Amino acid sequence: MFGFILTPTAKIAGAFILAVLLFLFGYYKGYVNVKNKFDTYKAEVAAFAKAQEEQTKQTIKTQEQITKKAEVQYEKDISSLRALYNRMRKQSSSGSVSAIPDPATNPAEAAAYYMDVAPELAVGCAETTQQVVSLQNWVNDQLQVNK
Repeated sequence: MFGFILTPTAKIAGAFILAVLLFLFGYYKGYVNVKNKFDTYKAEVAAFAKAQEEQTKQTIKTQEQITKKAEVQYEKDISSLRALYNRMRKQSSSGSVSAIPDPATNPAEAAAYYMDVAPELAVGCAETTQQVVSLQNWVNDQLQVNK
């Protein structure tokens, strides 16, 4: 009934407005769809980040426990090593020892040999060796946590 009243220009304008409205509606629906997907993605990333953060906190806690345990063990090892060398120093100084002892033929004699020649060097070498061994043990324990 109104088809006869509308001019061709009005029909074209109406079709254009309808097309624009359909385009805007489609754009809006697409925007909402993408926004929902992005919100879902953000929620997944946040959940993953929280889980990773908890795992990191647990790993740090475990590594700190390993470090404390290694510190205690290292102190025990160093103190027992120092006690051993103090005992060896007293034994070598109490007996009659030649000015330059004969070279050692095995590891047990090597410690006594160096205690006679340079006691501070022997103790320093033993402590350095113990430090390296303790550090290697600590690194190995830390690596076990990360597996």
